[in-house]
Amino acid sequence: MSFKQAGGREAALRLEQLLQAETIDIVPHGRDAYGRTLADVFVNGRNVAEVMTGEGFGRRG
Repeated sequence: MSFKQAGGREAALRLEQLLQAETIDIVPHGRDAYGRTLADVFVNGRNVAEVMTGEGFGRRG
């Protein structure tokens, strides 16, 4: 795995930690310009993207 951005390794480790939860729900909500499924990922009822950005591991697109 390549971690080119500062904090990349820490973000990957935190994401791995979150995904160890007992309950993971994936909620599709559309497709992108290339036909790939877009979805929100929830861990124990919490949106993973919101958790990660709230903890400083990214930004809203």
